[in-house]
Amino acid sequence: MKKVIIISYFFPPANFAGSQRAEAWAKHLSKSGIYPIIITRNWNKNQNSITEEVTNNQYSVETTEEFEVRRLPYKRTLRDKCAKYSFLRPIQKALTVWELVMSNYFIKSLPYSNFYQEAHSLLSSDNQIIGIIGSGRPFQTFFIGFQLKNKFPQLKWIPDYRDEWNTHPRNEFNSFLNKIIQKLELKSELKWTKNADYFIAVSEEMTKSLSNHIDKKGVVILNGYKEILQRLPKEYNPLLIRIGYTGTIYSDQNFIPLIKSCLEIQNVLEIKIEIYFVGTSSSQFLLDQINSIDGANEMCFVKGRLNPEELIKFNNSLDFLFLTSYSKTPNSYPVKLFEYYASGIPLILFYSDRSDLMTKFVVKSNSGVIVKNDNSAKQKLISLFSQHKNGEPFHVVRNESYSHYFSREHQTTLLGELLVSDFNSELP
Repeated sequence: MKKVIIISYFFPPANFAGSQRAEAWAKHLSKSGIYPIIITRNWNKNQNSITEEVTNNQYSVETTEEFEVRRLPYKRTLRDKCAKYSFLRPIQKALTVWELVMSNYFIKSLPYSNFYQEAHSLLSSDNQIIGIIGSGRPFQTFFIGFQLKNKFPQLKWIPDYRDEWNTHPRNEFNSFLNKIIQKLELKSELKWTKNADYFIAVSEEMTKSLSNHIDKKGVVILNGYKEILQRLPKEYNPLLIRIGYTGTIYSDQNFIPLIKSCLEIQNVLEIKIEIYFVGTSSSQFLLDQINSIDGANEMCFVKGRLNPEELIKFNNSLDFLFLTSYSKTPNSYPVKLFEYYASGIPLILFYSDRSDLMTKFVVKSNSGVIVKNDNSAKQKLISLFSQHKNGEPFHVVRNESYSHYFSREHQTTLLGELLVSDFNSELP
């Protein structure tokens, strides 16, 4: 069986969205005849902070019939230690900038430079390894792939753009310093991908942009959903509607229309509506929007991150999950969309253009409702919430034959077919 090294900084038991992509590849690639070897760092169970000290930080190798995971010691740098103290934040930022600058030139300046050494050792001793995938973020992992390709020219080098980098950078604070860093990273990105065979991205639009940007062929492998959860029965209250949003919030998301509509509907229908934002307690964009609306603080509740078990339990108390469109990246599938779908909870997608991929998915999978504009939003939500008040909780029979294409298992099958075809074409 041919082998491929997958360098992924994030991997279970860490509680990050980026962990799930590499986990799916580890579990399912062997079904296509590819044996994946994951190189990652040590993590605590459900860890959601990059800088947290790791309890068990020993080198370990975990081997199964489907995959192998090599967990490397986490090097807790001075920058990471500073993160614990708010008064040291200026020093932490300075150290972060220094690391970003130096990591563009010297692998040893990376706190996870041991990833390179581990991969190099494997490639030197195992001629069955014929490819390496570097999954970003952090995009400095592309430096590792670039260097390994130079050392082993026969190796297939495939950068994985799990997130966008310099094509559409989500630089929420566009300071002078950030602009300098962007220019530096732009040069590094072009350098580190110039010897790649092709790249992987998570949407057609991103793939086209990246192809123009780095002058390489791209292939779409979506993030997808892990598995469809069976939702437990919840206590029904006709006079209470609970709506939830979980995960990162960006400046191009607008929650004001939903909050304003719900405030008005509460009075019209004489019900109580609660909107929960989970894992978003540090988002100033969200807090600014809530504080700009009279009465919103009584309706909106902002919470910190929950571990997976806590999140499943919390979601089970909700009536709806809420999505917004993203004005900066309108034609892409956010990880959140698939996580919401897998929960089994009905979705409300607010203010999405009809051509948007999120809208297409919600409509074709029959997983929720689309609320389009100011004029129709209030009336559509009144109709939806009246149904709840009258004893008919919103329920849909989802189109799982359509949505299966978006499962992580199926997307990994597509990746496996690509790798098998690509690797076989290189065999004598």
